[in-house]
Amino acid sequence: MLFVFTGTWRENLSDEDVKAALARRASWQYPDGMRPVGEWWRPGASDPAIISVFEADSYAPILELSLTWESVLNIQCTPAVSAQEGILMGAEVLQKLAN
Repeated sequence: MLFVFTGTWRENLSDEDVKAALARRASWQYPDGMRPVGEWWRPGASDPAIISVFEADSYAPILELSLTWESVLNIQCTPAVSAQEGILMGAEVLQKLAN
């Protein structure tokens, strides 16, 4: 299943804390069971500063990701579908509701 992760820097972080987190990110790898689709950083932006899209088959790698970065980021992670998948799902749901 596809997920969208967004992270905003915690307000109490110093510039040094942010730099240390970015340095840690340079060597960090996505957990096993998580297949990244893309990751974007928005320098100077705080809402969100980091966007990651990935696939995962279970919650375990999402929990690992969250626990790894929760000290420096306010995290939101939500399931997502492509527009094409959403259109097909919507049509199926509307068909069921019509019956």
